[in-house]
Amino acid sequence: MAVYDDGDRIVGVAAIAFAESGNAELFHLALDLSEQGRGLAGRALELLVDRAVSRGGTRLELSVHPNNVVAQLLYRRAGFEPTGGERDGEPVWSLPLPTRATGPGSMLES
Repeated sequence: MAVYDDGDRIVGVAAIAFAESGNAELFHLALDLSEQGRGLAGRALELLVDRAVSRGGTRLELSVHPNNVVAQLLYRRAGFEPTGGERDGEPVWSLPLPTRATGPGSMLES
């Protein structure tokens, strides 16, 4: 979970959950309306993807309201694609995650 603040107040939150299957689910990404358009959601999403990869995740999934066009644009730019499935009446989107290189000669960020 990530919490963003501007020193005086919380302006955004983001969280993912991990399953034993290797999949991760983005179950919350929200910003105060006054903070939207500054790139915070994109940076939060990058951090969560990095976290999922570092945990060995193979796929990151989320559901997004069909009318939330702004979020859909963010997710599409990040590489997510609709799966055709639904969760709680909302379309499910998925992002295949890169595999972590391990072994001699591999470079991993910590």
